[in-house]
Formats: sequence, structure tokens, C-alpha cells
Amino acid sequence: VVKKPIDVDELTAVVGTAVRAGRTRVLVVSRQEVYARVVETLDRLGIEHEWTGSGAHAAMACYARRFEVALVDAGMRNPRAVMQALDLRGRRLQRAVIVFTPEDAAGAADLGVEAVPIDNVASAVVAALRDE
Repeated sequence: VVKKPIDVDELTAVVGTAVRAGRTRVLVVSRQEVYARVVETLDRLGIEHEWTGSGAHAAMACYARRFEVALVDAGMRNPRAVMQALDLRGRRLQRAVIVFTPEDAAGAADLGVEAVPIDNVASAVVAALRDE
């Protein structure tokens, strides 16, 4: 419970605690230089995550562990192949693939999906976990 007026830091801490209690894991598939920006957000939320830089490695990670959410960098060489390689087998009912872009969100239009700007990754992950 977070009382009004809502403090952003307190809300982040509460959400992070709730997510950790659910043992949520996020797989980040991105270029290495972009990952540094995403990891700050996930660490702040207290979300367990793993990074990989290719669709093949993402498939191996999914085979070895269970993930509820995958964050896919739209600026990768072949993001469509990355999305096809994902096998999210987490224990939550809803699994989510969130495509993000450090540039303009319209950059993923050719993928046929809506991409979120990198600055909105935290809210997209929290929304995906809330929509069970």
C-alpha cells in the first residue's frame, strides 16, 4: 500500500518488492550499448533479469530458464527473428514481449508491432506484470 500523495521512489520500491515476491524474470535482448540504459531501470525496480545480444542466445536462455517478460531492442540486426526465437515459459499466465527503441518509437513500424521508447520500459514492464 502506498498512501497519497504518492512518492515515486516509494512506489518503485513497493512494486519492486511485489515483483521479487513473484519471482519474475525478464530477458533483455538488445545491443550491448543499449542494455546499460535498460539495466538501470530493472535494477531500480528490483526485477531479476538476464541479457543476451542475439536471437540464438535468447533461445538458449529460454531453454535453460523461465522468463515472464522479454524486452527486445528494435534496433537489433533482426528483431523479428529474435521475437520468433523466444519461448517464454514463466509461471505467470501472461507472458509479454515488449519491443523498445532508444530512438523514435516509430522505428519498429516495419516489424508490425508497437514499440515503446526506452524511457518508458519501466512502465511497460510493470503494466505487463500487472495484466495477469
